[in-house]
Amino acid sequence: MPLRTIAFIVVVLIGLGSWACEIGVTSDSRGQWVEPQWRRTSAGWQRPTEWAPRGGEFHQPTLHPALVASLELLISLIVMVAADSGRRTA
Repeated sequence: MPLRTIAFIVVVLIGLGSWACEIGVTSDSRGQWVEPQWRRTSAGWQRPTEWAPRGGEFHQPTLHPALVASLELLISLIVMVAADSGRRTA
């Protein structure tokens, strides 16, 4: 498969993913965000008032998710390079 075809598929998938993230966004006539009345949780459909912490304070992770993803990518690349170099010397 040519590189241009792969790049085209990746761009289309990124575009579709971005568009899919915007589908659930709702706003009122003034253009302000409207909180949905029901959310899907592990316990089924619930109102946010039933499970949201009081005061609006959510847990903040100690590590940024982008940092964790970057470390996972780096470890994966190191393992793939090590496996490939081990195969070439044998």
